[in-house]
Amino acid sequence: MDGALLYATPWNHIEAEKFAFEYGWGFYSWVVGMSVNKIVMNAVKKMRNNLKPEDYDRYMTVLTQNWTGLQPIENDVVGPMYGYKTRFDYYKDSTVL
Repeated sequence: MDGALLYATPWNHIEAEKFAFEYGWGFYSWVVGMSVNKIVMNAVKKMRNNLKPEDYDRYMTVLTQNWTGLQPIENDVVGPMYGYKTRFDYYKDSTVL
């Protein structure tokens, strides 16, 4: 069975950030984050030859030591991978409103 889940508001990441990470005492952020962590780790492994060795090592360290959910992925992998210093810089550019 296939399905989809809309978690928080995708049109304003900055406004939804607090809700997304704290709702349900952070449980949902953790569950989604652990699933995304596996997906991102597999993608990073496939991109190994296209990444600088220090970037690859940093991403893999974050991903293998991540036990807290989405925040480390967004702040230390996704943001830097696309040239952002923090997840908040990434949120500003990805917010529709």
